[in-house]
Amino acid sequence: MTDSSDSNPNADVERVVARISGHSNTEFDSEGFALVARGVQQLADDAHAQGISPARVKILLDGLDSVLNTFSAWEPPTVEVSGVEGLQRFVGAFRNEAQKRLAGLSISMMGIFNANDTDSAVRQSAEHLHAIRGGAAMLGMADVALLSGAMEDLIHALARAESPETTSAKPLLRAFAVLKSVVEDPEEPADAVIEDVVDNLKALAASVEKPRRVERDEQPHTRTLEQRILVVDDVETIAASIGFVLSELDVPVDVVTDAKEALRMLHERPYSLVVSDVSMPGMDGVELIKAMREDDILRDVPVVLLTQLDQPNERARGLAAGASDYIVKGSIGGGELIARVTELLVDAPYVPASAGEVRAILVVEDTETIAASIAFVLSEGPYEIVLAHDGEDALYKLNRRQYDLVISDIEMPSMNGIELVKTMRAREDLSLIPVVILTSRGSDEDRAMALEAGANHFLLKGSVGGGELQRVVASLLEEI
Repeated sequence: MTDSSDSNPNADVERVVARISGHSNTEFDSEGFALVARGVQQLADDAHAQGISPARVKILLDGLDSVLNTFSAWEPPTVEVSGVEGLQRFVGAFRNEAQKRLAGLSISMMGIFNANDTDSAVRQSAEHLHAIRGGAAMLGMADVALLSGAMEDLIHALARAESPETTSAKPLLRAFAVLKSVVEDPEEPADAVIEDVVDNLKALAASVEKPRRVERDEQPHTRTLEQRILVVDDVETIAASIGFVLSELDVPVDVVTDAKEALRMLHERPYSLVVSDVSMPGMDGVELIKAMREDDILRDVPVVLLTQLDQPNERARGLAAGASDYIVKGSIGGGELIARVTELLVDAPYVPASAGEVRAILVVEDTETIAASIAFVLSEGPYEIVLAHDGEDALYKLNRRQYDLVISDIEMPSMNGIELVKTMRAREDLSLIPVVILTSRGSDEDRAMALEAGANHFLLKGSVGGGELQRVVASLLEEI
């Protein structure tokens, strides 16, 4: 793979300008493309006059190439099986979003090492990478998720450092080039190239990261009241993903795939807020709201409606039925859902905390799609699932409240699963909490290392969907 710093900036500018000027797609405004072409040429001239490095100009041009690809190359996925139509459209929307985010990232990254607006550039770059990582995890694009995640971690580390390291520029530019190529053609970069880039990013992040102190409360925090959210979506993958996004709020989230089942759960257990899809078989989201508004017990519970398409008539129908808010699914991963739900929770009711028969489980996993899968599988049982993204985050949550069981991956940033288990076993207040190590590393050495550290059980991630995880969890909780 050719380093971007070796390219001819003038040739790159001419190529991109020619592509934009020659764009003949009649669905879009040809005058608009002409303006963009002139703007690119002017921007390149200004960059040359100001001495901006050719490598950074190349990143910007690659981003504009990505924008053109979204217009000319991307096609919505075909749907052959009616039962997965909603999921296919959702996946298509995320794929399109990833392309646009990649284009935005190419622009925001240019400002990371510009002292005039570093904070804004870091924030925007991290947001773009987080969205790309989430979309890739949903699609099962492991290489894209791995690359974007490593880039996001490095950018967060730079943000926490005193000032961005100029030595970080070249590794980030190289990572962007590899990320762009693997999104456009998954067969292009070799696995060794991807692994090398990720290893370099992790090493650099570790070198600039400030150690973060984990504070410990004097007494474990126990709650008599809490806020709890119910997510309703008939597509399991989407429901689990929504649950994962909302886990950022540190509020218990239950997931169900049927509106009638949701109504039953609302009568059996109080919830502070409901997030529901609109289009579902049987009872849809609007009908669910109508049933809740006619019920004296449920009439005041706020409901956020989610839909695939932002159609004014559906919005009006949902709001007329009593929806508290209305969000398009394509904006779930961009922070809008979190912002709206956070705002509604300010006035949402508190409900009795989980009763004794509902066990609190902390799932520690840095890969979104796996964490969402574990949470969804366990949501069928009498469990309250809380997610943590690494060992340090897990300790922070363990200090704030009591948990009955911990499920942890091994390989994670900041503090890995083995270190987490050792830390828990060394603390009197955490030493007796059962820990299940759930990993893709299945060697005898890994198993022995986990059990020697103090884990109660060792499982491979491939067993998550086969029922073995539920059996192990139930068995360990029975012994408490």
